[in-house]
Amino acid sequence: MASTLVMLALSALACTGPPSGSALSPATSPQPGTVGQSKPGPPVQLALAFRPERPRRGEEVDLELTVRALAALSRVRVVLRVPPEVRLVDGPQVWEGPLAAEERALAFRVVLGGPGRFTVGTSAEVLEGPYAGQIAGAVLFVDATAEEVRWSPDPL
Repeated sequence: MASTLVMLALSALACTGPPSGSALSPATSPQPGTVGQSKPGPPVQLALAFRPERPRRGEEVDLELTVRALAALSRVRVVLRVPPEVRLVDGPQVWEGPLAAEERALAFRVVLGGPGRFTVGTSAEVLEGPYAGQIAGAVLFVDATAEEVRWSPDPL
C-alpha cells in the first residue's frame, strides 16, 4: 500500500528563539517584502504521511506523524487536532515526553465522516528547558465534498 508523504510547512505560532550561542541559531536573511530578519524556527519539525492516498468518506485512514527534534528536548507535547467530521479511531490525541535529537513516529487511525472542507492540525510545544514555549504547528487541508476525499498541505 503506497503512502503519500506530505511535508507540512511549519508555522511558528510562537517563537522566542533559541538561546544565544546555540547551534540552532542559524543566520537568517530578510524575506522578500519584509524589513529585518525572520525569527529562527522552533527546534521541532513535523511531517505527516497518510494512506490510502485517495480515501472515500467513511473509510479508515492511517496517519503517521513524524516529529523530528533538532536538539535534545526534555519535554515536548504533541497534539493531533481533528474536527467533528473526523473521528479518531486509534492512537493518542496527545503525546508528551522527552525527545533526543531524533525522529519519533506517532501512528493514528481516523475515519472521515460527513461531507465538507476542514483541516486536521498538529502542533508540538516544547514544555521545558531552554526552548520552552516554542511551538511548531502544521495543517493538512481535507476536501470531503465528493465521495473521494482529497488531502493537501495547501488550501483546497
